[in-house]
Amino acid sequence: MKNTVLIVYNSGAYGSYLHWALQFLILEKDIIFDPFTDLGTSHKGLDSRDFSSIKFKLFEPRDWGTYLNTDLDLPVAKIHPKDQKTDDIKKNIQWFVDTTKSVILLYPTPEVKILAINNWIDKVNPNWWDWQISIGEIDLCEISKRWNRPLFKNQQDIPQWIKREFLSHYLLPSWEHQVDWYLPDNLHNDMCLMIPISDLLSNFLSTIEKIKIFSGLDYKKDPKKLLQFHHKMLSLQKNLGQDLLHDQIIHCTLNDKKLDWTNQYLSLTTESLIQYTLRKHGYEMTCDGLDKFPTNNVDLKKNIYQI
Repeated sequence: MKNTVLIVYNSGAYGSYLHWALQFLILEKDIIFDPFTDLGTSHKGLDSRDFSSIKFKLFEPRDWGTYLNTDLDLPVAKIHPKDQKTDDIKKNIQWFVDTTKSVILLYPTPEVKILAINNWIDKVNPNWWDWQISIGEIDLCEISKRWNRPLFKNQQDIPQWIKREFLSHYLLPSWEHQVDWYLPDNLHNDMCLMIPISDLLSNFLSTIEKIKIFSGLDYKKDPKKLLQFHHKMLSLQKNLGQDLLHDQIIHCTLNDKKLDWTNQYLSLTTESLIQYTLRKHGYEMTCDGLDKFPTNNVDLKKNIYQI
């Protein structure tokens, strides 16, 4: 049994940020650098794949057994609960609970689901399409056949409208399988503290205090010292408003209310989820050649039809 407080999270759920914040609080020495990259991740100065510092190591489930057989006993560590398609997240969490001091699960609640999906695509790997192609999750040949196009040689060859339509069919089911959506409904374990990522973002100090009480971590610093870093981190989260904008576009489009989002950031990922949600409501988009997504719902309605 380790005395490690283990942060469990899927990619894009701010696990590296929480890990850094807890390290800041429990170390006597001040951490004078912030961990934020221009993408808004908390990976700056930390190569999570080369593991330049064991204190900042990112575990995968296959690493956990190895760690348990060492003399190391980290105060705080972080782990992804699923690395392989066959991994069972609930079983892995139970394994973590049985073998360490306490487990903190960072998880997206429905109101920030689109934020988490955008984070997975935009922040985890800036070259998400190339990454997914390289590991065989996206097949250029299949996309070419599905949309009756000559063979795409790389992702740059794929028109924006085909990328959007592809994501509208496959992205959400893939992501939901990856995170075992909605895990909290089926996870009942008093030794695992579930922290909604919306609480970490919006109720930061109370969340940090809740973690202290649950885990027994000894904070050497006042958590208020983290607020300057927290505000900076929030300022870098370009995807924060995507859930609300998605919901507004869907609501106004289905209820004949005018809405213009010309001056608001709308990612390709969110565009695809709008297309997915409209499909669930019985509407399909006329996509062929629509590389530029409409910027108001008057134009959007001209490009959808009832099915």
